[in-house]
Amino acid sequence: MPKVSIIIPCYNQAEFLPQALAKLQEQTLGDFECLVVDDGSTDESAAIAKRFEEQDPRFVLIGKPNGGSATARNMGLERATGEYIQFLDADDELAPDKLERQTALMDKEGLDMSYTDYRHFRDTAEGRILRSHPSYTMMPTLGLHTSLLMRWGIDFSLPIHCIMYKRSFIERNRLRFSERLRCREDWDFHRRASAVKDFRYGRMPRYVAAFYRDNPNSKTSSAEKLSRGNIAYLTYVVREVKLWELLPLAFRTGCEAILIAGRAVKHRRPAELRPLADLGKGFGLRTLVLCLLALLLLPLNLLYVIVRSIIVYL
Repeated sequence: MPKVSIIIPCYNQAEFLPQALAKLQEQTLGDFECLVVDDGSTDESAAIAKRFEEQDPRFVLIGKPNGGSATARNMGLERATGEYIQFLDADDELAPDKLERQTALMDKEGLDMSYTDYRHFRDTAEGRILRSHPSYTMMPTLGLHTSLLMRWGIDFSLPIHCIMYKRSFIERNRLRFSERLRCREDWDFHRRASAVKDFRYGRMPRYVAAFYRDNPNSKTSSAEKLSRGNIAYLTYVVREVKLWELLPLAFRTGCEAILIAGRAVKHRRPAELRPLADLGKGFGLRTLVLCLLALLLLPLNLLYVIVRSIIVYL
């Protein structure tokens, strides 16, 4: 059994996949398997993964019809045999000692999950440009689960490759990615994992081990895409959370509404308010309660967003 199973969902990432896989070969912990789940790519992604498979037995290509990243990650989980699970998108990268240091921490402290700091990056002709974040954007408040409900995507978010899970924890709690979601399935997975009783997690502060590529073709490449994905997830998850969780979720919804309205005013484009109309999709009693609570919390949301914007942008 390998120490770590690395699961990479891949759809048309031939431009970046070779670099991501080559970086994995530099890991100081060599005891891993890398499962590249090709999600019906129409470019050379599968051929690239196949070449790595032929040259290095730690790499395994798994092919499937296109169904989205949730289905690809779930297939990877079904095939994984490692003690730990490391997710990685095909255009992102890991620090060369991430697997070694993170598994050592989790072994020592008996953690179900741990996460590291991260940086955005962009490769240019002059070299790599890294973009950092205020440290509080990686620090949960009132516990990880509450932060996932009320702050995720506002001023607290973690790319999935920051995070490592114990595979036995995932299997024991029958955790899988929701295949009903076409975006924010990672947010949903972490939310359900963090809700498990006696969930043990840890952070590795000031250790930058995950690098998130600023990819213009990603689901999060523009503010409108981000907001549409966030609203779609909020309208989905409101039907699943416990009643007490509606309050932090309403706080999160109100912050999103303010950010959307702020962009519309800034750009003088009322059309940018369109994502708010998505709140009406599948409207029900819980959504009504969510919206009413969000309205009540708007003054607090406004203050929060202003302070957050000052810290982040000034």
